[in-house]
Amino acid sequence: MTTTTPPAPPSPLEEPAYAHRPPQLTVLADLVQALSGIPAVTRLLVRGSLATGTADRLSDVDLVVAVRDERLPALMGSLDAVMSTEFGTLLPGWRDTIVGDLGGAGFVYLLPHDGHLLQLDLYLCPDSAVDALRRRIGPGLLWQETRPDTGPHPHPHPDADADADAQGETAAELARTAVAPANCPTLLVQAMVLHAMLRKRVLRGQEYIAYGLLHQLHETCRDVIRTALVPHSRHHGWYHLPDEVGGTTIGRECLAGLTDALSGPPVPTVAQADQALERIVRLTGWIAPHAVAALSDENHRLPLLPEPGGTGMTHPARTAALFAGVVARPGEQHLALAAGDALGAAGYGLRHGGYNGLMEAAAQGAARHGVPVTAITLADQEWGRSTRTSPTPCTRRRWASACTPTSTTSAWSWSWAAGSALCTR
Repeated sequence: MTTTTPPAPPSPLEEPAYAHRPPQLTVLADLVQALSGIPAVTRLLVRGSLATGTADRLSDVDLVVAVRDERLPALMGSLDAVMSTEFGTLLPGWRDTIVGDLGGAGFVYLLPHDGHLLQLDLYLCPDSAVDALRRRIGPGLLWQETRPDTGPHPHPHPDADADADAQGETAAELARTAVAPANCPTLLVQAMVLHAMLRKRVLRGQEYIAYGLLHQLHETCRDVIRTALVPHSRHHGWYHLPDEVGGTTIGRECLAGLTDALSGPPVPTVAQADQALERIVRLTGWIAPHAVAALSDENHRLPLLPEPGGTGMTHPARTAALFAGVVARPGEQHLALAAGDALGAAGYGLRHGGYNGLMEAAAQGAARHGVPVTAITLADQEWGRSTRTSPTPCTRRRWASACTPTSTTSAWSWSWAAGSALCTR
């Protein structure tokens, strides 16, 4: 039996600092409160920038969770449910392949917090291996279990509860999961986590790390293609990829998309990082729709995922409609761009009509966030009145002229995705 002592409330002098502390600390306190109530957990330790005092607003939350050896496999199997129930995580945990081997298993979660996504790196470590981990990376102790008979969990502590058999079984389970082959749903989760990491590094100006993460994102795109189309491939990495995949029309189209990704700049902008993820999501929805469906169930409703067979854009619950025909004044387009950007950032889709330059600018701003932007006009019909004796018919703009109807119709709509026009009905 263990007991958990809740933290004391801040004093009046501490309240101002407490109210303005970094958001990661609030999440960290919530994690300690939730995880310390799990009987299998013996210690919680913080590492990374939060432990060294170098965290910024983009920093991750890095937490080491020490678990009784014999109970670690069971907790590892239920961790997604715990994180989804307690913290509303958007995705199942991604088995972290970046962190070094510290004797346990790392998982990365994306937590919605205060209107933003926060990256949480959880490292589950057998209690018998925690002392070696502490000597290696020096994490700070946040919490340890209290036993009624002995008081706080002593440190250093040889795990007296886990015998050699339990430790061996746990080590074997960790080794087995480390080499388990990835499937399309886990690869899709991997792509979204890598994208979140990539955006952070781009925003920080860390070009070398951004380069490496973009390369991993391209490898993930490759692995989705090979896993979906050649699930029993005997080859690894880039070897024989065209030979295995390029024998079918769908395979050649996938390779063309991958080639397009590889031809981009080695260090992307934020917009290009978003396009890389959109490409993978769109491709996965095409060749492995079950992977998209698996991550779009009622437990993990993903705002960034399309419905199976969709266009790769989001499906927001709210849509803003803009219809105007005023003549734009010089310098107003940047205001319209900012308005569209704000709507997209707030999760609004955009429908608009009226082609005066302002509507197009608002559409481009909203499209930065992956929301659907639909431009509506009428083809082959007069639109509006003119002050002259004869009405002026609507003319389609150059950016939409590539759309061709599949049948005779007077109603048109164009959906914008990352700056490219897709004709829809």
